[in-house]
Amino acid sequence: MSGGLSHIDSFDPKPRLAAEAGRPMPFQTERTMFNEDGNILPSPWEFTRYGQSGIPVSALFPHIGSVADELTIIRSMTAPFMEHAQANFYFHAGMPFNGFPSMGAWVTYGLGTENQNLPGYVVMLDDSAD
Repeated sequence: MSGGLSHIDSFDPKPRLAAEAGRPMPFQTERTMFNEDGNILPSPWEFTRYGQSGIPVSALFPHIGSVADELTIIRSMTAPFMEHAQANFYFHAGMPFNGFPSMGAWVTYGLGTENQNLPGYVVMLDDSAD
């Protein structure tokens, strides 16, 4: 999702970021288009645990705590790419480059469509990712 909120600022607190705040990265990172190494910056938001599950929720979402046990939080997604755009393509299409059919296209191809006059799957382009 281009422009989405960081997981570190929503449902995935990283206590070590607060402990290491202001220090340089203690390890080497893969080079990306953003090659400037800055110091560690923690999330500016406080987290509170909610529900029986104890899901941590950022102060950005003050009303989500009441439905915390109805949420599914995925923290296991990875991609072999440091760049967000390539990782997005990989997530949706299994390839790191634009121009390959996405999962939705394959599902529609395999299952067909309910209405032959309308497409069963549409992708809306987001030019803000350019």
